[in-house]
Amino acid sequence: PQILSFTSDTLDNGLVNVPYIDTLKVNGGVAPFSFEIKSGDVPQGLSLDNNSGVISGLPTTAQTETFSVLALDSQIPPDSVTQTFSITIKAVPLQIVSGALVDGIINNSYVDTVIARDGVAPYTFSVSNGVLPQGLSLDNNSGVISGLPTTVQTETFSVLAKDSQILPDSVTQTFSITIKAVHLQIVSETLKNGIVNSAYIDTVIARDGVAPYTFSITSGVLP
Repeated sequence: PQILSFTSDTLDNGLVNVPYIDTLKVNGGVAPFSFEIKSGDVPQGLSLDNNSGVISGLPTTAQTETFSVLALDSQIPPDSVTQTFSITIKAVPLQIVSGALVDGIINNSYVDTVIARDGVAPYTFSVSNGVLPQGLSLDNNSGVISGLPTTVQTETFSVLAKDSQILPDSVTQTFSITIKAVHLQIVSETLKNGIVNSAYIDTVIARDGVAPYTFSITSGVLP
């Protein structure tokens, strides 16, 4: 038979958390063949089937691994060949998947979350441009924006997300949050009546909107 040899010295690369499969193939020799790793190792989450030469699994880490594989045929004594291979597992590019952030109301608790996925968790978040509305803050580990808005305003800002690779992947997305006032309303329904030559006092009460308030008579006159 022909001398045993590998048909290629390259294997497919893969992505973290995406199923992987490729096969070591040989020429010559006498089938069936067997395969074993002699040095190094395949990326985490992958394994070599010693009978078929199939390398498969679910990669768990972004990394490059170089390893040597010994192939043996079925002659007595067996012919053998060793070849070095390399597999690179990359992270799916990091992305921010949040849509628009919800708007808020002054003096009412606010919470919403900037959500990232892919890349390599855990992620970190920071405001890279602009500012959040007054009273709000961004949690750098969770991406949660929360607080008690103190001012009616609209702020546009950019959030930078980074993953945990040694050379981190990063992505930036721009958001806008509007803080609105609850519509101003007068909550007094009636004022009490009075008596001639007796001191009188009562109060017109307003709420919501943005304090402080001013009051004026728009029609008619006081007694």
